[in-house]
Amino acid sequence: MGEQSSGISLAEIAATIDAELIATSPDKLVKRLASLRSASQDDLSFVVSEKNLPQAERSEAGALICPPGLIKPAKSLSLLIHPNPYKAYAEASKLFARGADNRGISDRTIISDRAEIADGVSIGAFSVVEAGARIAAGSDIASNCYIGADAEIGANCRIFSNVTLYHEVILGSDCRVNSGTVIGSDGFGFAPSDKGWEKIHQLGRVVIGDNVDIGANVSISRGALDDTIIGHGVIIDDLVLVAHNVEVGDRTAIAGQVGIAGSTKIGADCSFGGQVAITGHIEIADNVHVTGKSMVTRSILEAGQYSSGMPVAPSKDWRRNTVRLRKIEELVDRVSQLENSTKNKAKE
Repeated sequence: MGEQSSGISLAEIAATIDAELIATSPDKLVKRLASLRSASQDDLSFVVSEKNLPQAERSEAGALICPPGLIKPAKSLSLLIHPNPYKAYAEASKLFARGADNRGISDRTIISDRAEIADGVSIGAFSVVEAGARIAAGSDIASNCYIGADAEIGANCRIFSNVTLYHEVILGSDCRVNSGTVIGSDGFGFAPSDKGWEKIHQLGRVVIGDNVDIGANVSISRGALDDTIIGHGVIIDDLVLVAHNVEVGDRTAIAGQVGIAGSTKIGADCSFGGQVAITGHIEIADNVHVTGKSMVTRSILEAGQYSSGMPVAPSKDWRRNTVRLRKIEELVDRVSQLENSTKNKAKE
């Protein structure tokens, strides 16, 4: 949670998020954007729907972002009215987020004289930029990062400490890459032989679009021959594996611990809950939404929500259901026998 010592006026926040302001003091300064539980009189919080009302009534927040007609104005409470309060909260968070330090380029970096660094780029200590790499204006590279040969980073990107971009990785503009992420490592390609596994050298690239947000400790493998492609506006949570030659469509959301096997093509505007496993060499259409812990083993060619797996249940019920599942084949055979017997009797 970001914080500014002087604060930001309610009027400025309202203008930024395009909200209607109802306040006795529009110039009142807000010091923090906080949760309903932790907010104080100097803080701004938000309410999405009626289910948040009990918390809102107990909250000490001095101002709330909320939808029209949900909360009545009060002298001690300022309201920022917006039809989509969650989106408004996201826009307000930019005002309180800690930005790049604009520290310039540290004298403890190693930058090839054949790299191209635009004006306004910041690079932290102990980072390495190899020959042929290009970094566009306004991008911020934190300490201990590695930017490989001929890699490209677009304008206004934020790359946090300990990120590795291998050779020829292309990162679009306005992207964020969090610590520990590795982009462009070799995919899991090996051919069996009499002497064991023969490595297949990965010759493709990783190409990432604009406005992509990548979490911490994500691994995106380079293509074997063609490129691994991440579309515009994609968001990827922590601890996700994207294997070689995967294609992810624009604005798709991928939650933590998802694994996507090689050469799978995923459409635009999809979402995948935590720990979804997706097999390789399949296609997933646009607007497909897969709930957490599901296993996708075949192509999904129609939009919609999909689920698999067994939800949690009391252990006693789960054990009983598991025993019954083991007998499912026997049950199917018995039903088939009964159907055949019924048909034979009907013929007689």
